[in-house]
Amino acid sequence: DGNGNSLFQQGTYAALASAQDAVGNVSAVLLNQFSIADPLPPQGGITTPAPGAIVGTLGTLSGTAVDNAGGSGVGRVEIRLYRQSDATYWNGTGWQSIPIFVRAQLGEGTWSYHQGPRGGDLATGDYYLEAFAYDQTTRNTFAASAVRADRTTPQTLLITSPAHGSVITDLPVIG
Repeated sequence: DGNGNSLFQQGTYAALASAQDAVGNVSAVLLNQFSIADPLPPQGGITTPAPGAIVGTLGTLSGTAVDNAGGSGVGRVEIRLYRQSDATYWNGTGWQSIPIFVRAQLGEGTWSYHQGPRGGDLATGDYYLEAFAYDQTTRNTFAASAVRADRTTPQTLLITSPAHGSVITDLPVIG
């Protein structure tokens, strides 16, 4: 069914068919050979950022993608990054309202994407990352992760004692 839910294993099969009418006449037997290549989707996941993480950047996203033994191999990984605050999607250079996928780079059992939002492109808020790993027969698997970006500047620390530049003979207790 395209998602790897197959009753058949990888291999070549033959289908035989004939028809019989009400009086017993039988048609010729038809033979159709077909192959099933790689009936299972690849396996994959998201490793960076970790699910539930609080991050300061989404510049690099990464994960795993491996095909089943004897499979056709991982063909591509596509990711979609959604910003909840304004219902927009990352397109590789900015945010847009139309859902879009960007293509990740494949490694040996891994994928990575290095053009994610950072700096001014990343606002404090909740983000949802989806990754789809496709094998060469276009069967796919899906992984998702929700993270929170925190771009809030920390409050300034003020030391009032001892005064700047003062000379002290005993250290004060800080508590």
